[in-house]
Amino acid sequence: ATQLSLALAYLALSSGDSVHLHAGADGSRHQTWRRYQTRRDLGRLLNDLNALQPTGGTDFPQAAKAFLNTRPTRGAVLLISDLLDLPGVQAGVTSLLQAGHELHLIHVLAPDELDPQVGADLDLVCAETGAELSIVRDVSTVRAYREHVASYLQQIMAYCLQHQVGYGLALSDQPLED
Repeated sequence: ATQLSLALAYLALSSGDSVHLHAGADGSRHQTWRRYQTRRDLGRLLNDLNALQPTGGTDFPQAAKAFLNTRPTRGAVLLISDLLDLPGVQAGVTSLLQAGHELHLIHVLAPDELDPQVGADLDLVCAETGAELSIVRDVSTVRAYREHVASYLQQIMAYCLQHQVGYGLALSDQPLED
């Protein structure tokens, strides 16, 4: 997500647009940095992106509210997220759209999140909450998971299409050039 954010900022700054970085899991733990106005600001932006740390679960409606409180003028908003909380994302997106923003969602997933393989059982730890989950990766579990992910992606794409929100899926292992 850091490389993607930096590349998108480079494109915007090269076109003469300014860039604002707003990161936050909820309204109480959001971080907003200065406005980045030229390509000379990319080093500072990279430092700010690298300073971001997971801070717990996501409350996107609250994060959207905090964002709207700090940037009231209308403009393009790029949301880069794993979109794991669809109802929360939808509520936050609705707030941003009602405020007149042009919204684009960039959905970042790891390849294993899209297409896990049958194999040894896993013990997963959530980077945001620390919650632990044991997973059995047998054929039926992997098949059911893939079906669920496909359905989830269809829900996200249908929502975005219905609300005229740009949507793109980015795999975390793909080079930006692809």
